[in-house]
Amino acid sequence: KIERRAGDFSTVGVAVQLSLTDDARISHIGIGITAVAPAAFAATDAEAMLTGGAPDDAIIRRAAEAAAAQSRPASDSHGPADYKRAMVVTMTIRAVARAIARAQGQD
Repeated sequence: KIERRAGDFSTVGVAVQLSLTDDARISHIGIGITAVAPAAFAATDAEAMLTGGAPDDAIIRRAAEAAAAQSRPASDSHGPADYKRAMVVTMTIRAVARAIARAQGQD
């Protein structure tokens, strides 16, 4: 998650859970996003893009952009909506990459 100070409410939060097949395809993925919509939500468009495929940087970025498109951030003291939407992309890319690495035993 991204927060301004320790203990502060997060500006953006992304959680990813996934399973890989033996040939490194994503068999199941769940992407949860918080702090950029009235309520936490599942990034279902991004999940659909990634399920069944062998993830590479390009498809992960497109999925992260789809997740950002599903968000509805508000501009406030934590930053403008465009900044928060950009952070959804960045944090989703990081979270998916880390989940893949963990599933492959690399982290």
